[in-house]
Amino acid sequence: MGQPRGNNSRARTLRVGIALGSKARARGSSHEAELRGRLDSFCDALSGATSLAVPGSIVLDYPALLGDMRDGVVDLGWLPPIVALKAFDVRRAQPLALPVRNGHAVYHTALFAREGSPLRSTEDLVGVRAAWVDPFSASGYLVIRAALRSRGVDVERAFSRQTFVDSHERVVEEVACGRADVAATFVHYDATGDIVRAGWDSEPMQVVTSFGPIPSDMIAASLHAPVWTVERAKDALLGAGNAVLAQATNELLEAEGLVGASADHLTPLTSVLRFLDDPVRDTIMPGPR
Repeated sequence: MGQPRGNNSRARTLRVGIALGSKARARGSSHEAELRGRLDSFCDALSGATSLAVPGSIVLDYPALLGDMRDGVVDLGWLPPIVALKAFDVRRAQPLALPVRNGHAVYHTALFAREGSPLRSTEDLVGVRAAWVDPFSASGYLVIRAALRSRGVDVERAFSRQTFVDSHERVVEEVACGRADVAATFVHYDATGDIVRAGWDSEPMQVVTSFGPIPSDMIAASLHAPVWTVERAKDALLGAGNAVLAQATNELLEAEGLVGASADHLTPLTSVLRFLDDPVRDTIMPGPR
């Protein structure tokens, strides 16, 4: 692999950025301090593994992080799937790595009902009560609604009442207790199409419809980042020889490892991009400065 010529400090620096997001901000300054500590440990470990200077920054939200990646202020960013897709769609970033959690780097989002419910397909969705996680949850709201629209479902007609309950545990409880007819959460399928893990755990539920696979989140590189530094970081992150970096990475991402990422991991999402809710499209993408 080639290296930068001379004393090119820009090419020998890899700047990492993460966003707090609304939920993290709501947890207060102690959570931000904890996140800062994990980010600093990750940057120190990545610096040791790559011989690069690796400063880290925390911004308030994803529009700010994407703006920094667009402007070349941040080289590596930790992005949720829809934000990553938007960044790739307008050629602001490239995929680098996917976190692995519970043995999976991707998942499906599923609209589910209680076992035995007459709601078994999208054709049954007329005037039903829905429980969602929150307006920015990919698995608990955004993607399944976009997928329904892409399949010709009028979501305003399909759902007579829609409520946000802030967690995957709560949407399961809403359906289990009969306060909602359907809800959305994550599902992991095996190679044969059987469910091996789902947000409803052991509760007796049935899938009405699902969509995926989708990465839960992604490490992405700004297109402004020097190629040499990005390749060196990728080799270090995906290599198996540095236990200190692996531990710091897993603690920051709350994961058990990383696998390589490509644009193909976001191909399913690409098919529903134009069906996302307009306010979300406007909020997560920074406009021109």
